[in-house]
Amino acid sequence: MTFKHLSERSQHARPKSNHRSNKTNHSPSQWVPAQGPVRCVVAHIEGVVRARQVRRQGRRPRRGSRVCHPLLLFVRPLISRRHSYTGAPFFAAMSALRLGADLSHVICAPTAAQAIKSYSPDLIVHPILREDAAQDRVKNDIDAILARLHVLVLGPGLGREAYMQHYARTALTLARQRAMFVVLDADALWMVGQELSLVRGYRRAVMTPNVIEFKRLSEQTGVGCVPGDERAAAVSRKLGGVVVLEKGAKDVIASDTTGEEADLGASGIRVEEGEGEGREKVREVVDVDVEGGLKRCGGQGDVLSGCVGTMLAWGKCYEEGAYGDHALPVSRLPMLAAIGGSIVTRTSSRRAFQVEGRGLVTQDMIPHLAKAFTEIFGEDIRG
Repeated sequence: MTFKHLSERSQHARPKSNHRSNKTNHSPSQWVPAQGPVRCVVAHIEGVVRARQVRRQGRRPRRGSRVCHPLLLFVRPLISRRHSYTGAPFFAAMSALRLGADLSHVICAPTAAQAIKSYSPDLIVHPILREDAAQDRVKNDIDAILARLHVLVLGPGLGREAYMQHYARTALTLARQRAMFVVLDADALWMVGQELSLVRGYRRAVMTPNVIEFKRLSEQTGVGCVPGDERAAAVSRKLGGVVVLEKGAKDVIASDTTGEEADLGASGIRVEEGEGEGREKVREVVDVDVEGGLKRCGGQGDVLSGCVGTMLAWGKCYEEGAYGDHALPVSRLPMLAAIGGSIVTRTSSRRAFQVEGRGLVTQDMIPHLAKAFTEIFGEDIRG
């Protein structure tokens, strides 16, 4: 496993994380111990297993031991054969389950529901997004579903129809009000690009643009002239510290909270005593070049969205006290979830390619996610 890690950190309070950050370029061997915080998050599986054992014995689990309901995916209607976008949400939702989430919910238009349901009985499908429906009623329905979830994933299969974009904006706004972690991909990135205030300053969000989406986002945030290796951090800074996961031959994951928009309080993150107005000053860039498969499938980004979503769901359980010692700041969770999701997805791609070769398709990756997780994080926390 090889990483390049660059970080600059200056805060009002001493960082609580055991991950040391400074202006030094770390060698790959120096990065490996930094898996500790990631392991801290993903080790929640032990808590989930204990909660299941309690339920089997007929006892009610303690507060905070609830199952992980990480995903809510918005899916456009099937307007025509060329607009059949049901594969993307399936890949994202199923990847979340295969990585370790207990439940995945997909919210969609009625015309997309049957196709998605037919892919797997494990998915919970909500066909409530009707173009002619009363918007207030749909908003209330969305809010009721969000109340049961840990994470919102927006983008896979969304499309750009006006009413679907409206519902997606509504969901994102409601998620922010609930201080939920959010993953934004595909057409959700297009939506945010049209209205940057939707996500600006929200430290609980992870954006996962591909090459084209990242180029567009760079132009929309006004950093198109910044050198390529610094651009992801520049986009993050413009958006107030949102984590940016730039997909490519290597995944560049960046968070820059040195700007004025990066406010912990505005993100629903408790400000520790001594942190002034809650404005961390952190610039962190991680290049993940873990070996992947020699063929990159078109739906691999959807798999990544699901994996990051599950990692964030575990982080939400950690934040709520289901497990862990709370030594890790909540503000670190999106960055760690992005790193963990990237590593697992790339490792799964490599393992699947070793089996399928050039015939690899996205669906072949999904059964390898749990094994990739074990390969990376070890047998002791495989759940």
